[in-house]
Amino acid sequence: AICEGNQELANSVDSGLVPQERLAYQVLSYDGETLRFYIDGQLMTSLIGSYSSFDIGLTIGRRVSNDSEFLKMDFRDLEVYNRPLTPLEIKMRLDNQYYIDIQSSADPFGDGSLVAKYQLDGDAQDLTGNYHGVASNVTYQAGKFGQCGVFNGIDSDIENTTLFNQMMKGSYSVSLFFKLHNHTAE
Repeated sequence: AICEGNQELANSVDSGLVPQERLAYQVLSYDGETLRFYIDGQLMTSLIGSYSSFDIGLTIGRRVSNDSEFLKMDFRDLEVYNRPLTPLEIKMRLDNQYYIDIQSSADPFGDGSLVAKYQLDGDAQDLTGNYHGVASNVTYQAGKFGQCGVFNGIDSDIENTTLFNQMMKGSYSVSLFFKLHNHTAE
């Protein structure tokens, strides 16, 4: 899950807050005091507290707290920023024309805030060149915008052992496009 250290957000998948069987855009935005969780540009929940000290790396497709719990999903464009995204930036990101303009940009907002971008267009490489991931049993297929990573819900994941514990010490945002098929393997 995206914010593994936070049980409330990990439970959002369980509670039905995260849509299934359709493409969605998820954003976690933390300003140093409040963590905001958006789906498709709509604020879903806010949590006040400290969510900026991670002792884990980035894991996509598997819960770190349960090594045998995998997500079945199609996924692309995980972006990590060193600042909170504004509601306007989140809504702009959903606009197809804006998306096409920044699809492969290493600086989409022109302020140097993007620290990692996993496009999953055939591999788990970080387009900024800083934090490449290691994919296990991830396949790639045509998606809405280029390719997407396909996680089978059984043993697919991407790991990066340094991204979160090095970059997430203050304000940040994490965004991604995904289609969740089933919370866990059948």
